[in-house]
Amino acid sequence: MSSKFAILRHGITNWNLEGKIQGRTDVPLSKAGRISLSSVSVPSLFHDVEWITSPLQRARETAKILDLKKHAQTFAL
Repeated sequence: MSSKFAILRHGITNWNLEGKIQGRTDVPLSKAGRISLSSVSVPSLFHDVEWITSPLQRARETAKILDLKKHAQTFAL
C-alpha cells in the first residue's frame, strides 16, 4: 500500500516580505497574503483528504481562507 501527501505552505506574512526568519514565532498573514490566497482554490484531487496544519496563526488562517474544512476535516498539530 502506498501513501501520497502534499505540502502546502502558508500565505505571505510581513516577516516574509521583510526577509525575517519566522521559525515558531506566531506571525499572522499579511494583507498581501490574505489577498493572494483569496484567489486560490483547492484542486478537486485534494477535496477528499485530511488536512493537517501547524497550530501557528499563519497556517490556521491559510487553511481558513482556503476553506479546507469544506473539503475534509482539518487537524492542528
